Order: sequence, then structure tokens, then C-alpha cells
Amino acid sequence: MPIAAFDLGGTKLAGAVFDAGGTILRREVLPLAGRSGCDVGTLIQQLVHNLQQHAAITAIGVAVPGIYHSDRGTVWAPNIPGWDDYPLRDELSGAIAATVTVESD
Repeated sequence: MPIAAFDLGGTKLAGAVFDAGGTILRREVLPLAGRSGCDVGTLIQQLVHNLQQHAAITAIGVAVPGIYHSDRGTVWAPNIPGWDDYPLRDELSGAIAATVTVESD
């Protein structure tokens, strides 16, 4: 039951997929390269799909900069333009057949 973890920062997105024992099966880092708003959400989805080529991911965890509002599933991240109340949880849940957890870092 592989899981994926993602660390979103102001300049890059790092992700890895792990097996049940915690061994890293694959990791990737992608620059944000000036992306903002929904383009950052699309980049996260792209990295998830890249990692799914190496394992059938059953759960995803995303650490975001800024504040995650769990009651709404939205993120306020001042260093990512357009993420004033970004609906990351719903966006990922709608695009990926896996359990999605989002938390502030």
C-alpha cells in the first residue's frame, strides 16, 4: 500500500512515494518556476501522476507553506500568488483516487 508525500515550498515541489515499510521507491523535485494559482495545483497533480508510474498510490500527504484551513480544505500561502484561499484538498481529491491529507508545515 504505497503512499506519497509532498513538500510544497515557495520555490519548489518535492515528492516521494514510499512502500509500506517506509522505503523510498521514487522521489522527484520540480521547480515552481514562477507558477501561481491553479498552475501550482496542476504541478502537484502532475507530480502525483509521475509517481503513480512507479507504484499504485493509496494515500497522499501534502505539507504546504502558510496556513491550511481544514474546515474548508483551503490553503492561504502568501508566497504563492493566487493562494489566498486555494481549494487544494478538493482539487486533489477530485483528480486522484487516493486518500488526501493536507497540513501546514
